[in-house]
Amino acid sequence: AQDPDSPVVRHRHEIFNYILERNDLHLIVAVGRAAKESVVTWVEARGGNCPQGSSDVSLCTGNHLDPHTRIVGVKHPGAAGQGGSVSSIKADFINALTRIQVWMNADPGWLPPDPDGTRQFNQPYKYKGAPIPFRDFPFGIPWRLGRGGTSSNRKDNQRSIQIFSAGGKYNNKGVKLSYSDLAIGDPQGYQASPGEVPYEPPQDDYRDYDKGPGTKFARLLMGGEQGLEWPDFNALGATAHPSFGTGAIFRGRLEGASVLVLADQGSHDDLFTGRALCGESGQHIQAYLEAIGLKEKYAILRSLPVDTLELSTGTSNNMLNHPGTVALYQAIVDETLAASPNMGLVITFGPHAQTLAQNLNLGGLPLVSLKAWKQAGALQDWQNKLAVIQGVNYPRETPNPPFTYDGKRGQIPRIDLPYGTLRWIGSSGDRARQATVQSTNKPSPDYFKLFLPDWVYDLDPEPLSSSEQDAVDNANI
Repeated sequence: AQDPDSPVVRHRHEIFNYILERNDLHLIVAVGRAAKESVVTWVEARGGNCPQGSSDVSLCTGNHLDPHTRIVGVKHPGAAGQGGSVSSIKADFINALTRIQVWMNADPGWLPPDPDGTRQFNQPYKYKGAPIPFRDFPFGIPWRLGRGGTSSNRKDNQRSIQIFSAGGKYNNKGVKLSYSDLAIGDPQGYQASPGEVPYEPPQDDYRDYDKGPGTKFARLLMGGEQGLEWPDFNALGATAHPSFGTGAIFRGRLEGASVLVLADQGSHDDLFTGRALCGESGQHIQAYLEAIGLKEKYAILRSLPVDTLELSTGTSNNMLNHPGTVALYQAIVDETLAASPNMGLVITFGPHAQTLAQNLNLGGLPLVSLKAWKQAGALQDWQNKLAVIQGVNYPRETPNPPFTYDGKRGQIPRIDLPYGTLRWIGSSGDRARQATVQSTNKPSPDYFKLFLPDWVYDLDPEPLSSSEQDAVDNANI
């Protein structure tokens, strides 16, 4: 944070400059010592001055800052968990709020509130947490994240992440869990540009990521349209805790698609990616779509938006046949068909998806039903149906696609996953599991875990560049 010549610091300064140049920036809040140091080096690198350094960043000035741009610093709340004083952190927050109020009184037009925001300076400040707005997260993440305190923890010597529901506890305190072995996973289908590493986000194609379904579809997919709400799936027999939500229902592009895919849940990976069919089954589906000439113009809908892997067929069918489920899926399909006028085919993968398709009006499109990948005889079924699909008239993205499939996995493309997703995600088969409670030997509704595959875990870190090594050797720490 202190060395202006460090490559990391220079990159951070570029981000600061980018934000400053493209936004009407009123307030910069530096949380924690390193953040304050970063602000100081940024201001001074642009010719500004911070009279007291990082001890009071509110005194920083510079011609590159807009006259109405203010800076304030606060202690990091995480310090309380490392022996710090909660009372001192609270006092620091109150001091910063008082300073902000002074600036507002001096300039009533400074720092206008959001349209749906409210001022609360007339109430005593309470040091507590507030839910992170869903608009700050990628579409489809578990509802549990960003509320109710910490909702995940690292496990297994840093090689896994366990998420827990509102009914669970950090580090599954008070309950003994077991997970089936995930210390496996080969890189079949994995693809990356030269120089990229699988344990980081993409460097070359970082602009290729899924920005979400768009406003038109978002409310529908969430069950947020009046009269088109999702039914109470837990009342219908769902066992996973409702705080995980109904997010991972789609993948691909719901506008401009050539093929609509309805598919059964294949793994718990979707809970961690926020996108449908991202585990083993989805990776096979991806390779299959490429075999029939599709790279991007597909829309994938999961047959149900909640966890169904441990449910009986009868329970799942009750959910699929519920009038609320059918009505909402019909609305989603209608919008998708309207936004994809060249749609030429519907493919289902799995028995639940086939049941769902039978409940829906698919606009007269040809329908081809395939087995789920993990059903017996799936590979032969998929290969046999290629000739049927080849005879259907739908727009192909690949000229003269092979219409052959050897049963191998593909990788979920970057354009299907949220920004910042690590390179290895969407490869190596199923990487997520539901916990089993040891005392009952039954699946837990509260705990799920995502494991790093062996081939990534065993990689040595990339060597530092000469400039990075020099920054480390000369760091003032």
